[in-house]
Amino acid sequence: KPVTAAKPLSTSSGSAWVIQAGVFSSNDNARVLVGKLRAGGMAANVSSVRNGSTTLYRVTVGPDVSRAKMDSLVPKVSQIGGTAAKVVAYSPLG
Repeated sequence: KPVTAAKPLSTSSGSAWVIQAGVFSSNDNARVLVGKLRAGGMAANVSSVRNGSTTLYRVTVGPDVSRAKMDSLVPKVSQIGGTAAKVVAYSPLG
């Protein structure tokens, strides 16, 4: 499967949130986490982000317009993924 960015989310307030479950230098490691999260019922995606000459692979859950909803899912995402997940502002650009 190719790496794809999350689809843009149109909101009346103009803001949305995702849970960043992890950032990896290996696409394979990112895909493993996406598989775990999807098996746990989470809508996980991976997107590639350039950092200088390095490509990083960011695993996210979401987006959603409700920060409270995303905050409530952080413990489950962290438990399933074995990572320190956190809520961040959604950016359709990765």
